[in-house]
Amino acid sequence: MSKVIIGKLNAISVYIAWTCLGIGGLLLPITGILFKEIFPVAITFFIFGIAIIPIHILLSFFVRCPHCGKCLTIQVLRAKNGKANQDKILNGWATVVINWFSGNINCIHCSKVVDTNNL
Repeated sequence: MSKVIIGKLNAISVYIAWTCLGIGGLLLPITGILFKEIFPVAITFFIFGIAIIPIHILLSFFVRCPHCGKCLTIQVLRAKNGKANQDKILNGWATVVINWFSGNINCIHCSKVVDTNNL
């Protein structure tokens, strides 16, 4: 499987996880109090969102910056290095995922432009 397809699947898995966790997180308190008959639906959304996260983590290891070789959507808790630390455009891995389908992203590690359609 090409890195372009893996990168797209990685971004889509994050979108699905965020959507399911958001819907489940909103529905859990509402259905727990008011609409108890659809509470299992809210739980299903929430659990499915959590279940998608390992897929994103696994795919993240295969999508690397061609310039520095580091994973584009894996950000450790320590401060970013070099110019990336000062660049206001870079906000972390979530920004990379959000902008993945635009065609160009900035690496969160080296801040160089990466063409996501030609990895």
